[in-house]
Amino acid sequence: MGRRRGTGPEGLRRIGRQPLSVVHNPQDFDAVVTSTPVLLRINGDDTSDVVVAAQNGKLYALDGNRGFLIWKSKETSGKFFSTPLVTDVNKDRTADLIIGSPDRRVYGIDGATGQKIWETAVDGAVDSSPVLLNPAVAVVADESGTLYELSVTAGSILARTSLEAAVISSPAVLNRDDAPRIVAAMKNGAILAFSAPDLKPLWRYESRYQDPFVASPAVCDLNRDRCEDIVITSRSGYCHLISGRDGRDLAEPVFTGNSLSSSPALADVNHDRFLDIVFGSENGHVLASP
Repeated sequence: MGRRRGTGPEGLRRIGRQPLSVVHNPQDFDAVVTSTPVLLRINGDDTSDVVVAAQNGKLYALDGNRGFLIWKSKETSGKFFSTPLVTDVNKDRTADLIIGSPDRRVYGIDGATGQKIWETAVDGAVDSSPVLLNPAVAVVADESGTLYELSVTAGSILARTSLEAAVISSPAVLNRDDAPRIVAAMKNGAILAFSAPDLKPLWRYESRYQDPFVASPAVCDLNRDRCEDIVITSRSGYCHLISGRDGRDLAEPVFTGNSLSSSPALADVNHDRFLDIVFGSENGHVLASP
């Protein structure tokens, strides 16, 4: 099979010599963005468009071809750090958004227009990104130390439980299709696991170094026990491999030498048919671990 056009070293060199996109009206995009952009189709063509959440409390939708502004949200607030969750909120078969705000709100936003579909008040600031438990239920945590299950369509709180400490890491859902469980990593260096949707406690993991977790976990069945496991980095510079079944260390935590806030990515980097762990370090390095 031939290589697709635009891929490979030469394709990357061509991309690197020119900007992929620019904002058509810079005066309409006047805010700092630290949240991760998400992709969805808004214009009805074959190109994915881009939505970013900014630190002025607004979401911006940009055309994927030329970068011009499609819409700017008007009913949101807070300096967004949360990455929007892309899902069909109003069940019109098009992608919408759910996002948490430091102003102690979670919003459901129409992906086509940027209009607010619903708004839910929670107990604390939400810097954690929402995740999907199933098509009807989203999960989010806040800095009051509360974990919530929310109705995707209505935003109503379906279930909640108190955690031990504030959470800015995104929750993770393990085994989404079979006996799902929700994992929350906290700023006190502990991780809690709950069954879903009843939020019954399953296990607790505590870092022996009491290092805060701020990065979001990556999920994969590392030990092939048919239960997804967790890869997570910590502010004290450790990379942890944790059993999703019972919260045990699957390997001794690895010290990387510098503080870590980057969430790990899992990929077979060296083509040896085993997943590798890739993450960024605050000393300016990107690390890959076999």
